[in-house]
Amino acid sequence: MHTSTPPYRIALACTVVSSCLAWLGTLQAAPRCMVPTGEYLPTQPPYTYVLDRRSPHGADYFDRYRTGCPTLIETGLLTPGHPYFGPMCDLAALRAGRPEKATEEFVRQYRENRTRAPEAIRRARAAGAKWVTTYICMMTTGGDPEKRTGFWRFYDNWDAFKPFHIPDRPPSDPENWQQRKVDGAPYIAYRRAHPPYSPMFRWTNCVNNPNWLVYQRWVTEEAARVGADGFFVDNAGTLRCYCRCCQTRFGEWLRSRYTAGELRELFDDDLSMSRGRDRDSDLRRAEVELFRQESIHRFLGKIREWGAAIRGRFFVFPNGLHRCGYHIATRFRDCDLAMHENSSREYGGNAGVLRKHVIAGLHVKHLNDHLLAFKYAAGTGARCRSNMFSYPGHPKTDLANLGANAKAYALGVAGPAAFGGGGCYAPTRNHAWLG
Repeated sequence: MHTSTPPYRIALACTVVSSCLAWLGTLQAAPRCMVPTGEYLPTQPPYTYVLDRRSPHGADYFDRYRTGCPTLIETGLLTPGHPYFGPMCDLAALRAGRPEKATEEFVRQYRENRTRAPEAIRRARAAGAKWVTTYICMMTTGGDPEKRTGFWRFYDNWDAFKPFHIPDRPPSDPENWQQRKVDGAPYIAYRRAHPPYSPMFRWTNCVNNPNWLVYQRWVTEEAARVGADGFFVDNAGTLRCYCRCCQTRFGEWLRSRYTAGELRELFDDDLSMSRGRDRDSDLRRAEVELFRQESIHRFLGKIREWGAAIRGRFFVFPNGLHRCGYHIATRFRDCDLAMHENSSREYGGNAGVLRKHVIAGLHVKHLNDHLLAFKYAAGTGARCRSNMFSYPGHPKTDLANLGANAKAYALGVAGPAAFGGGGCYAPTRNHAWLG
């Protein structure tokens, strides 16, 4: 038996369709794409990358590369001063309760490191490395502002480094360079009493603070002066700041994106980063996130600019793609490489079929691939390329099954070779694979 549709249902359906069409007519296109995209770029030859933080000045440093040298070598000891503590810290003496060296001795040591670095870089290139980079952190210093140790001792003796092109000392104490929470308290990434910094503390500086940028510029220029090709920039995703510098720049950011009428309608003319707990609209939170990504992008661009002014070209390689690979087209879009560290994931970065032990005689298999990470770069047209760590994550359990081997590393290199270019990290203990 055929039953006709009741008229009220037909009317209701027409009303719904008409309402939807009317609503669609009110939609406006976004003013610009949230994720910049460009022309699809074809696959590029992959990088091989080794992080080797032994002293590059030792006679045996390059022995392990005789069977094959990576494209890129990163050593953290090419900058004349320590990247966290500055050039005036003897951590071993502090931990042993011994007095540190005199200021003059630290300056002499800095001069010596600065003189030796070019020869180490020359030897790396002679061994076959295309790029020789060193380490910087986007945010970190270590020290005790009360005892004036670590970075604070360097700040107090800033002018002792005038022979090395250091600019005028920033007027504000480094305690004021820190990232801040909404309530004004210091924001500390990781934790303040971070064991590797003991008996001092770990601090988290803000890339929008001009005083911090004075120091970062000097460190970058000094690395370029000794011949380093660029920087591995660690923690290049850690910006959770609400300090005065960020608040000021955020207001400028909103004014550049919205008209006066839109600011009144959408933000109630309140240009602060947060109006307080549970009072922020989704739009305000989204704009804060976009502002932070652009702040990181601007900082990394400054690193490139400062280094290139001396070297002609400066390689910028940030860490911070893990769990957010799309940022290769936002904050890292003008860099050379960007790191997927994956250090906190259960299976780490080793490519291939991994086994996880359950009980004696029983294990489960897991396919670990990183194709999406490489495709993000090629698909968005970003000039940057992805680099994947080929090593177990933390905690390092069941190393027999999750540890790297020659085939895992070969597959790690094959991924970027086939899917857009990029690179793969090889643990230095497995350097023989490079051949």
